[in-house]
Amino acid sequence: MLRRVIPKDECMATQDVDSNILLSALNSLQGRAGFCSSGGTPFFFPGLTVDGLGEIAFPLSGQQAAAFSSLAEAAPYGKGTKTEYDEGVRKCWQIDAKNFRFGAKAWDDFLSATLEKVREDLGITGRISAQPYKLLLYGPGGHFKTHRDTEKLDAMFGTLIIAMPSRHEGGRLHIRHGGEEMTVDFSTEAHRHDFQHAAFFADCEYEVVPVESGFRFCAVFNLVLEEGDPAHLNQGTDEQSRPLAKLLEKATAASAPGVPTVILLGHQYTEANFSLCKLKGHDRQKAAALFAAAGHAGLTARLALATFHQTGELEDGYDYGSRSRRGSRSHENPDTGTMGEVYEESFGLENWRDAGDRKLPLGRFEVNLDGVITAEDFSATDPDEKQGEGYTGNAGCSIEYWYRRAAVVLWPEGSEEEIQCAQNLPKACASLLARSSDKNPGDGTSFDKLARAAIPAIAADFDSSGYRYSHIDKETTSPLCRMLRALSCTKRRDLLDELLRTLEARAFGIAPQDLWKELLEAFGAEAFASTFGKMLADADGNREALFNILAALNTRETEASWCLRIASKISRLQHVPAPRWQSSATRDPEPPGNISEFRILLAAALCLTDRNDIAAAVAFLKSDSSLFAVRKLIAPLFTVKESGKSEVVRELLAFCKDTLAAEIARPIIPYPDWRRPCPPPEESRGNTYYGHRSNSEVLRELAAFMADPNAREHPIRRRQDERTEAQEFIKRHFLDLDCQTIEKSRPYTLHCIKNDRSHQHALEWRRKDEEMLARLGRM
Repeated sequence: MLRRVIPKDECMATQDVDSNILLSALNSLQGRAGFCSSGGTPFFFPGLTVDGLGEIAFPLSGQQAAAFSSLAEAAPYGKGTKTEYDEGVRKCWQIDAKNFRFGAKAWDDFLSATLEKVREDLGITGRISAQPYKLLLYGPGGHFKTHRDTEKLDAMFGTLIIAMPSRHEGGRLHIRHGGEEMTVDFSTEAHRHDFQHAAFFADCEYEVVPVESGFRFCAVFNLVLEEGDPAHLNQGTDEQSRPLAKLLEKATAASAPGVPTVILLGHQYTEANFSLCKLKGHDRQKAAALFAAAGHAGLTARLALATFHQTGELEDGYDYGSRSRRGSRSHENPDTGTMGEVYEESFGLENWRDAGDRKLPLGRFEVNLDGVITAEDFSATDPDEKQGEGYTGNAGCSIEYWYRRAAVVLWPEGSEEEIQCAQNLPKACASLLARSSDKNPGDGTSFDKLARAAIPAIAADFDSSGYRYSHIDKETTSPLCRMLRALSCTKRRDLLDELLRTLEARAFGIAPQDLWKELLEAFGAEAFASTFGKMLADADGNREALFNILAALNTRETEASWCLRIASKISRLQHVPAPRWQSSATRDPEPPGNISEFRILLAAALCLTDRNDIAAAVAFLKSDSSLFAVRKLIAPLFTVKESGKSEVVRELLAFCKDTLAAEIARPIIPYPDWRRPCPPPEESRGNTYYGHRSNSEVLRELAAFMADPNAREHPIRRRQDERTEAQEFIKRHFLDLDCQTIEKSRPYTLHCIKNDRSHQHALEWRRKDEEMLARLGRM
């Protein structure tokens, strides 16, 4: 549960007391700003012209209202991303902005004066404008149930409604925000001949109660912030900011190292409409005071968009009734449900801004809910957005809530890099890599500060999670890899030495070959002497890293001593074949050996001189003696240029020649009858196709057909799932069969005809083996 205001008579921890004092002090800074503006101006002729009707006379007559409704369309309402029509929710007529205009000069003056009042009432700094949106006509019974307006433009922050003179009863406008409510009544007798307005922020809820008689006629505008000066947000007086400074010092001092202090503001925001200059109502004054107070307290203040997200059990609004014939449930409407038990919740900070309203690349901070200072209890309010997911078979029904608010985030001055690394290390190291291209990455620069903060954070991250980053993402998103690339770009040997002293040697196993090449180019192998020594002491545990390092050393003649030392060690490792898949995309499976290790060690072994090292390297390279390894892995590595240069090459050449010669001596005999190779169905026990085991009756029928010396063709007339199972088995084992599905009667028939494709394939490989042996013989 988020921390909220606690009554004074309850027992509270000291930090809770200070938090409530801070919130009370912030609430006292509201000034004149509110969430709604209203007022009236004496009538004048606005020159309102509607296409198809001409200029409208006022007060609006019943005849004009009837003509308007005949041209207009029923007004819809938004439901999530959908637009729907339901008079139970909204009943009125509308005409789009493109079909009407105000032609009188007096109207422009009136609109400018109204916007100035709206700007002052809502506490907005900067210039605003009103973009025409709709003309709305509510007749008897016309209404609009409680809702929020969507932000239709990039800089839209609210809605302006101007009531045109028209006699009616009812139709009052109720506007609500943060537990407060304001009612605007355009039907009062005193203002019946005035232009009245109501303006409010887009995150306010509002409702139009039913019109009892007559017609409620309004022009609706979207309020847009055209420009604003962020510097005006920091004009808090000493009387306001200095008392806050002491409270902020206490709140920040109570936070754990690397954890920011988060103060939540009141209004709802979207990512597209979020910045310091676009803060709404009292949020503007509070943010200005907090930024000024942070300066007095020696703190850094940042603005962030805070998102509180919950996932839980879907209750209400969902009919668990019987299934229809097609298996779906009727009357499903999960978006209207409510949340029961809460499964998960998170609180994150993103979209950062500094005091100058500049964007900051700090990434997402995941914050403990208990550390958030706010007067709002989210569990007692409606979410800004919710999305339900109904019945999906075995899964239960769930619903998600999102609450989005502005937050002022504080930490001690000079600790931004530490905070960033503690909260989002991958993003911090991505920023470090981006800064490595700076002209001056030396001591005291932003690069230097961030790097020195990242080094202990990387070490702590490795200690807490071991080998946290998977093989898939390690080369691109690992903080350590990003740090190493940044250091190789800047050639900061002092920072590299600090990193090597701080981290365990095995942590560097995450670095790929190309990164080791960059590091060796920038610093040379001797910079890593201690790290290499520790890796060699546990060669089995650092196998992949040592092969990657050796691959990088193979390209550098100046590092021959380290190349031979590492090659000597890893050539004595036990050969570990790469895993063989049960199925292959080709008739000839890939060799089980690790081709990367073979290539790396062979390149290094060409320079070996010690007899024991040569014998170990040859034994490693010959450890997979399969024909496929010779054909695809070992023999293709040799070139005429390399022949005779190394005893390793000579021994491997002799091994390949002997293996190929033995294969060529084996006769290839054509099939004498229609028997064809087929593995027993039991060899595939445990594998499934479309949910069926692959040792079923259909496979036994297929195996019997393949073993029959007299049968060339065979029909398999079975259900679709069994035919599919047979086809998968044929494809997986490359059986000598041509298959065609005959769709004449049900069940369909899979017609199988034997061929001699495997024999032809063996002849093709014989030709290749002879050519390869001839090439090797010339070496």
